[in-house]
Amino acid sequence: MRKTVTQGVIGTKILAGKPCKKYLYDAITYDSPLEKENVLTDIDEIVVFGKIPRRSVAIPTIAGGTFSPDFMYVVKRKDGTKILNLIVETKDYDREDQIPADQMVKIECAKVFFANLEAEGYKVVFHPQLKQDKIAGIIADVLKD
Repeated sequence: MRKTVTQGVIGTKILAGKPCKKYLYDAITYDSPLEKENVLTDIDEIVVFGKIPRRSVAIPTIAGGTFSPDFMYVVKRKDGTKILNLIVETKDYDREDQIPADQMVKIECAKVFFANLEAEGYKVVFHPQLKQDKIAGIIADVLKD
């Protein structure tokens, strides 16, 4: 277990202040305004969450490289069980058709990757997030399933 993570692998921007208690890190780091909003959002159902360090989750892509999604969440259900793992890829775009093709390829590869993990018995939900998608809404939708 690492006690420190280089800020640059979590986010390229830093905001003064303290993140919420459920955030894994002691600094508010992010890459886009949407990621900043996610880091600052405190949601009751979240047990713990954090930005995924760059290159720490290597999802293979059909383009020959790898891809790491942006956020990881452990969420508790109303009955208190804490079994849901949610992986979120934030895209600070208004519509899906604005996302560059190379980024859409990564998203599609991640969907297949996590579907295969689920087929192997691991409960993981992957969800892309656009500008208008609030993380609280994504979590509420996932908890309905």
